[in-house]
Amino acid sequence: MRFFVAAALLMTAGCGDGPASNPRSSTTLHIGLGAGAATGAVADAGIAQLVANLTSEPLVLFARDGRPAPQLAARWSYSPDRRALRLTLRDAVFHDGAPVTATLVREVIEQRLPRQLGPAFDDLKQVEVASERELVFHLHRPSTFLLEALDGLIAKPGAPGVGSGAFRRSPDDGARLLANEAYTEGAPALSRIELKPYESVRAAWADLLRGNVDMLFEVGVEALDSLQPSSQVRVFSYRRHYQYVVLFNVKKPALRDPGLRRGMSAAVDRPLLIADVLGNRGTPSAGPVWPDHWAAPEELPPLAYEPRQLAPADAPLTISLLIADPTHERIGIALQRQLRSVGIAAVLEMPGPEASLKRIADSDFDLVLTDLASAPTLLRPYLFWHSKGPYNYGGYDSPAVDAALDSIRHAVDDEAYRTGVAAFQRAILDDPPAIFLAWSERARAISTAFDVPAEPGRDPLATLRLWRPAPPPAVATTH
Repeated sequence: MRFFVAAALLMTAGCGDGPASNPRSSTTLHIGLGAGAATGAVADAGIAQLVANLTSEPLVLFARDGRPAPQLAARWSYSPDRRALRLTLRDAVFHDGAPVTATLVREVIEQRLPRQLGPAFDDLKQVEVASERELVFHLHRPSTFLLEALDGLIAKPGAPGVGSGAFRRSPDDGARLLANEAYTEGAPALSRIELKPYESVRAAWADLLRGNVDMLFEVGVEALDSLQPSSQVRVFSYRRHYQYVVLFNVKKPALRDPGLRRGMSAAVDRPLLIADVLGNRGTPSAGPVWPDHWAAPEELPPLAYEPRQLAPADAPLTISLLIADPTHERIGIALQRQLRSVGIAAVLEMPGPEASLKRIADSDFDLVLTDLASAPTLLRPYLFWHSKGPYNYGGYDSPAVDAALDSIRHAVDDEAYRTGVAAFQRAILDDPPAIFLAWSERARAISTAFDVPAEPGRDPLATLRLWRPAPPPAVATTH
């Protein structure tokens, strides 16, 4: 659901690889964005988000395992008592030629940190500009979440759209990006990117096969089987940092009992749901912890399928299931069927995105089906499941979960962090705030006319700066 994605400011698409060694090319990459029955406004929002991801950079990137990697921040270090974090900026410039200075970066992050950190903002005492390229974060107490909150995109204050990324906006067309020749990590191998919205994924796919676009930005993997295969297209699938969940509103009397919530979670056959609705492209959830995280408990098993009767079949417990995103309707129908078998009558409600968001903000729901940005760091679930988290719309309050999350937040070493994560997982499963369903997958479809250096399971856009035209196929000769 776009509400949660935008609110948590969770998506970035930078790359910290070394300078490109490939010769420059004048090739333009045409990207089609299919919006599947979406309105024009939604398509425009998708373009705006993609443009921001490609033109701006975060201070810190987080790898698939949740470990931090440098981006605009070249390096960082903690004081021995971990009450100060010193961060040194890379020697970078914005697209208008202005240097990326510590003063400008502080202005941006000081506006964001209260919302990005939630209750953990109380750990921060002061952000000091130590020099033109150095910031020092002074803390009241150790905080692992401070560094995890520095993954937001940095744009120049007072100059919307002016970032420091490998691509820059065209001054005369908001859907066109140009190579940033002055990019300090090396100029891109592509000279230009053109973005084009489509009314549907299928329409964009057809233009990809005709050669009118070079890349289909995002394909729901459940739709892949219905698209025509082609030797001219490569499909890159990857697991997203989002998982489908059903939020409980524990303010509702019927949902206050943890035993009922555990029973509802156990009534869901996740592999069946993934097979029937997601085309076997998804990973069953084991709870709120990203399965690839370095601190995830070892061999994190999927949640058990142990259905038991929760209410009489002739007198089921009736509750509403709010679906804000119409693309989630099939998941909702599958859940409705599975819950009915244990005596839960879920009444599907789809009042539309705008009305749904208002109801969520007002806690006017029983259950909400959505996909939450839950990875790759633990800061993200903290913002949803801590009792004081800014996105805790279901009124969830568990002292055990709060204690575990706060122990992660104040961990002074890896072992303490791991211990906190294990306690968090146990506490959540004992008193679930949601039915954790599956980690979703998406795919990018890219013309074979481009050489794409991609890692298995990783979003290929992470290496966009290094993409180049593929060499022409060898022509057989006879002698």
